[in-house]
Amino acid sequence: MKAPDRVLVLRVEGTLSGPWVHELRVACEQARAEGGPVTLDLLGVTFLDREGASLLRALDREQDVELTNPSTFVREVLRRDVP
Repeated sequence: MKAPDRVLVLRVEGTLSGPWVHELRVACEQARAEGGPVTLDLLGVTFLDREGASLLRALDREQDVELTNPSTFVREVLRRDVP
């Protein structure tokens, strides 16, 4: 019997903007390369800019990374359409 895949949880805290967007992208790529599902715990995110929101949307929709525990602020930013 095959053991269930382990879920790798990455806890994201603070501000998701500028160079931190790239760092999160790289961390997610590395985590996904190890195999198994990846979850981003967004509970500690206090701010994200347009680039950070775009990355989270892409990870959620295109790369099947689960986003959990977004604050009301993060949830609203992610809900907006980006031109």
